[in-house]
Amino acid sequence: MKFYELSHIGEFHVNHNEDFLVSEEAGKTRQLVAVMDGCSSGTDSYFASTLIGKLLRKIAKQEAYEEFVKGNTKELKQQIEQVVLQLFEELSNLNRQLDLRTDEILSTLILAIIDTKLHSAELVIVGDGLIHVNGKTIEYEK
Repeated sequence: MKFYELSHIGEFHVNHNEDFLVSEEAGKTRQLVAVMDGCSSGTDSYFASTLIGKLLRKIAKQEAYEEFVKGNTKELKQQIEQVVLQLFEELSNLNRQLDLRTDEILSTLILAIIDTKLHSAELVIVGDGLIHVNGKTIEYEK
């Protein structure tokens, strides 16, 4: 399966693209892909997207290594749930360690794990005031 990537700095973004793209193996037949988009009204909005992207890249590598060592492949739904849980745990820890303000960690997230053999995928979308999980949309106020 071929994956194509495109990243373009926006017209009003002088130094950084506020987006971050991850495409990383998460198992023998699994590809973790994610797009993060920093909030323009946030402080250093590229930072949140980059931080989340780096964490996801690390988590994907850990998933691939775990599959290799244990010799079994997780169900897609189970894998994406574990990835999201680990992401938010690690992001929460870093947030406390770095004493970040809320406006320094704002980013939307579109995350998918694709089974390249079965041509199936599981997705998680987390946005500003919105979480969509298992066909259920949860809206919340900040």
